[in-house]
Amino acid sequence: LVKECARRFDVVLMAQGEVEEKKIVFGTAEQREEAITALKANKWVGDWFLDDEIERLYRERLFYSDVVADYEALVQQKDLVLGYRLHGNLMALSNGVPSIYFTYDSRTVEFAETYQIPSYDVFSTKPFKLEEYWDQGLFDKFNRAWFMTYREMKAFLDENGVANKMADVGHKPVPVPARAAAAARKVA
Repeated sequence: LVKECARRFDVVLMAQGEVEEKKIVFGTAEQREEAITALKANKWVGDWFLDDEIERLYRERLFYSDVVADYEALVQQKDLVLGYRLHGNLMALSNGVPSIYFTYDSRTVEFAETYQIPSYDVFSTKPFKLEEYWDQGLFDKFNRAWFMTYREMKAFLDENGVANKMADVGHKPVPVPARAAAAARKVA
C-alpha cells in the first residue's frame, strides 16, 4: 500500500521515533548507512517490507521530529493522512485534514467507531482501495460524531463544575475551513 500510494501521490512517511529512523533523518552519511544496514538485518523488517523501493522512500521521504508542532505543520500541508498510529491520524483530523485509520487492535477500532472515522481493518480479506475511503460522505459522519462528542464533553464538564476552555458550540456545527484544491495530492 505504501508503495502504491508513493507511485500515485506526493507521499511523506512519518517516522515514529525508532533509533534507526532518527539516524536516517538526522544522522551523518555513515549513520544513515548503519541504520539502513540495521533495518535490513532485522528479519521482520528486512523480509517483510524493506525492499529497494521502500529503502528509497526511507532515504528520500522520511520525516521525523521531536517537536509536536513540526508534525502539525506537516499534516497541515497534506490532503490526506493514512496510518496505523492513533496520534498521527488524530493530529491530522484536529487540523481539518482527512485521515483514514488502519485498525489493528481493539483500541484503534473503538476510537474509529466512536468518532465515525473512516477505517480499514488490516486483518480483513477485503483489498484496500483508497477511493472507497476517501469519500466526503464518510468524513461528514466523522464531523457530526466529533461535534456531538465535543458538545457532550462540554456539557459534562459544565454540569460537574469542572473549569474548562471548551467553546460553547450550542446546536450548530463548527464549520471546517474550506481547503484549496492542490494540483498534486499530498499524502502522509
